[in-house]
Amino acid sequence: MKKLLTVITLVSAFVFACSLYANAQGNTAVNKNAMENITGMNSKALKGLEAKHFGSGEIVIASAIAKQTNQPVGSILALRKQGLGWGEIAQKYNLKLGEVMKSVHASINAAEKNAKETHNAKAIREAQHVREQVQNEEKMNMREMMENRNQEMNQHENMLNHRNNSPLEGMGSRGMK
Repeated sequence: MKKLLTVITLVSAFVFACSLYANAQGNTAVNKNAMENITGMNSKALKGLEAKHFGSGEIVIASAIAKQTNQPVGSILALRKQGLGWGEIAQKYNLKLGEVMKSVHASINAAEKNAKETHNAKAIREAQHVREQVQNEEKMNMREMMENRNQEMNQHENMLNHRNNSPLEGMGSRGMK
């Protein structure tokens, strides 16, 4: 009886230790990492995009647009590389950026919830990091929009100043006789 109790204790301790080790390693065989959950892409595709110097925020937003338009993520990221803002890219595909971002945040929340439920500390940290990167992308996009609007206003102001300084200005009807 004592031997049986010892064997059961050792087996239980071994199983417990194995589960702790698997969880510490991220247990990717059982749980996808956060980026895979958020984007629906496999780790090889994600590593390929990261090798092309795309950040996780860009990849997540691009994957959300790609899902909603049935376009390849690479095509969406190519537009971003060309200098288009996220709003311009969304508009190109008749999407509203606000709706795209709602889906992005919902995906991040779901991935973080899954990571917490499975006690996957690595995936929790990754989901939090992705959230920060997406927020940075949102801030950058807002700055780009403001800069574009300021440029448009300056161009309009210059056009008005040029028109007001034309030589015919101020001559009224007398100068046209």
